[in-house]
Amino acid sequence: MRICVGIDAAKEVHWATAVTADGRVLLDRKVENTAEAIRAFSAALAALGGERVVGIDMLGGFCSLGTPQSRAFYARKRREGKRHHQAVLALARRRVNVLWAILQTRRAFNPEHRKIA
Repeated sequence: MRICVGIDAAKEVHWATAVTADGRVLLDRKVENTAEAIRAFSAALAALGGERVVGIDMLGGFCSLGTPQSRAFYARKRREGKRHHQAVLALARRRVNVLWAILQTRRAFNPEHRKIA
């Protein structure tokens, strides 16, 4: 069984959800930002068995600015007149769109993929 795990990482508390490929929720809970809580969550994931695919959102778009594609997208939004916060939110939204496409198509991420339009 393939399990997709999404973790919204934050400073004090994370939120984690694990679902099957058909969308059945296996885990959906708050995880404190402590070593004990993270170890307990990791053990709970291991107990589910199966292949686990994990995605972690750490400050969404801001953290992705290290990649050339994301930097170019951010720069384009700034040239369009967006403020820093707006450009970072647009980048985070784009990342969500990519994750959604990965889940829908069940294909691995390919950074060289270009949309044909």
